[in-house]
Amino acid sequence: MKTADGPFRLAEPVLSSDRPRWAWVLMLCACALPLLTSLGLRDTWHTMENVTLASSTETFLAQHGWHDIPQRDDAWVVPTWRGKPRLNKPPLAVWLNLMAWGDLTPDQTNPRELMLRARYVSVALGLLLIASVYWLGLSVGNIHTGLLAAFFAGTTLLVQRQARLASYDIHLTAFVTFAVAAAWWAIGPHRPDRPFKVWRYLLGWVLCGVGLGAAIMSKGPLAYPLLLLPAILCIALHRHDWLRNAGGLLIGLAVATALAFPWYNYILTTFPDTASGLSHEYAAARPEFQPVWYYVGLLGLIWPWTVLFFGAIFQPWGLATGSRRRQMLYAWGWMALIFIFFSIPAAKQQRYILPIIPAIGLMFGAFWVDHQRITDAGEKDEKLDWLRIPHWVMLAGAPLVVMGMILGYDWFIQNGHTDMAAFGKVQLPLIIFWVLLCSGITYLGAKAHWRNEHLRAGYLNAAWAIVFTSMILHAYSIGHDQLHPVYNEAVRFKQVVNDSPVRFLHMTDRHDELNEEFVFFSMRIIDSIEMDQLQDFMSDTNYPAKMPRYVMVLDNNMAADKLTAAGLTEVLVFNQDYHENEPMKTHLWQYKP
Repeated sequence: MKTADGPFRLAEPVLSSDRPRWAWVLMLCACALPLLTSLGLRDTWHTMENVTLASSTETFLAQHGWHDIPQRDDAWVVPTWRGKPRLNKPPLAVWLNLMAWGDLTPDQTNPRELMLRARYVSVALGLLLIASVYWLGLSVGNIHTGLLAAFFAGTTLLVQRQARLASYDIHLTAFVTFAVAAAWWAIGPHRPDRPFKVWRYLLGWVLCGVGLGAAIMSKGPLAYPLLLLPAILCIALHRHDWLRNAGGLLIGLAVATALAFPWYNYILTTFPDTASGLSHEYAAARPEFQPVWYYVGLLGLIWPWTVLFFGAIFQPWGLATGSRRRQMLYAWGWMALIFIFFSIPAAKQQRYILPIIPAIGLMFGAFWVDHQRITDAGEKDEKLDWLRIPHWVMLAGAPLVVMGMILGYDWFIQNGHTDMAAFGKVQLPLIIFWVLLCSGITYLGAKAHWRNEHLRAGYLNAAWAIVFTSMILHAYSIGHDQLHPVYNEAVRFKQVVNDSPVRFLHMTDRHDELNEEFVFFSMRIIDSIEMDQLQDFMSDTNYPAKMPRYVMVLDNNMAADKLTAAGLTEVLVFNQDYHENEPMKTHLWQYKP
């Protein structure tokens, strides 16, 4: 095909012979290595993973019936958190966890097994995200665009971290990226000569709707703009059949809404106050305002591609002759729109920006392939060639820095520098082999890049990232805080209460009544009561007459006299959490009828 002249020339079509059927499988297997490395060795410490696991576990226990939790076959319909329906988050993440736990019962499992299986779900969704980026690369480029984009997106620090946590964010990002990939495939950017096929058009937009519907059922209506922004951008840049593609977008939106409507309609009619709660959920308000430029400071999260990011972001605007600007503008525009969208609200956290990674990965893939095209045309991009030096120097030095941190583990701990002891102790021969392997890949990659063998250098970059990331994730997983101290506290708690009912006595207006890790590790649903409800709990006839009753309280000084007067005895003191200055010291009181 002859391409058009000018800055918006089209990319050549991808021939079927240029698409080895096994390439994407090998790519996914390679990206899975760091994701699966030592996945279950580190306990859950992150708030959203804790909440997701705790809510999933509560629903799991209610499905089976456990201790004082009555069995409910329909518990899965509306998952609970702290015994109350969790209406501000859709249930798909919980449903997928329940599927992963389908062969388990509460008496034959433990929190760490539940955590590991839930993390396997996140890894699977991380691989879906990576595969979707590959699909996007094929839509705007060729096999190398897709593979490199997928490798780059899949090895960023942010994706590797979030895809190893059983949290909502990887669910949202994976399903939205799949929806975008299906939409772009239906539109067919850079394929102006591709004949229109009704089956492709309908299949693409229906798959888009399925992905969007799953994203909505993972984290709510936020998924709509995350799909609309890149879809409308692609329709606008493609400039062909925009009316037909706009109709396809409406099909996708209709399918997604049809999938999500039944659950939202159910909770809105069953729980009348849901609407006001959801409006607060999406008000994006936090006590600490984050400035508009907050996400600019998170460039480190796209490591190890941070240096190259500065080349890729300017590539569409400072091109040498022979580059394809529009091909890069798809990814560049998508990235810019997502960045602006998340920068406007005051609510900002690192995990919120995860949906930008597919766009950045696609931009990297197009950037790398573009440099190979420039070289093949006998030209040079001298303004950006210098970025190769700091990039490969960084890759050469990073393993040495990590090796120093691993070997210095004992010294850091002994001298009180626990913040530097992020990586646990790894056997010295393994560390040496790892450093030599990383160094060898760095040498080959830098050599290929210096010879302008950009594609070879790109794949060696990906190999380095996989080897490097696998080690640091293993070392991180066996660090000094590998085991959460609350786990043992929860074990002590369970040994005392056994299968007896427990309530938390609410004395003051505080938000930290029950720590998320403790709730998950204890595998209980612990409802809160106030002092005037204490007598009703102790005399509740739903429990055997001689069964002990237990009450937890944080504000023991305020409650001790009243609990003693009511006939309760303090039997245990434990910590629900280990804050630096204020551990959640909790007192457990027993009432024997």
